[in-house]
Amino acid sequence: MTGYTPYVAAMPEYFEAAVDAVAFQVDGTPAPQGSKKGFSRIGSTRVAMVESSDKVKPWRAAVKTAGEDAMNGRAPLDGPLTVLITFRLAKPKTVKRDLPTVYPDLDKLVRSTFDGLTAAGVIADDARICDLHTYKRYGEPGADITVICTPDVEAVAA
Repeated sequence: MTGYTPYVAAMPEYFEAAVDAVAFQVDGTPAPQGSKKGFSRIGSTRVAMVESSDKVKPWRAAVKTAGEDAMNGRAPLDGPLTVLITFRLAKPKTVKRDLPTVYPDLDKLVRSTFDGLTAAGVIADDARICDLHTYKRYGEPGADITVICTPDVEAVAA
């Protein structure tokens, strides 16, 4: 989505030290990366691994598409990375609480999103992520994602 400006007022120190950054929105329902199921044919020694959730593939594809659009042909961000993600989940009509303290688990949402970021070429490898700030809120389903490449993480932490 063009023209998107992330809310980062709470963390200006990351942007002051940033070498490169990208921010974008992903539309769609965030899906957790769950367990995989293994199947084998009778008489075969090969095992096929299959995602246990049908929702993961469309979410990863949405992240990949939005990430590719945001990168606009640039090389993947590499080096020490800081990632900020706000997952927006639909609020059920009968829910009274302000925060989504139920399924899906935040860590599993992150796993599926990192796979999409890597596939999109936004990040070279999710092993490069040194700082992660994630939030789960109610809103229009999707996610706000910011990836920042900082050359000196110690300078940012000081």
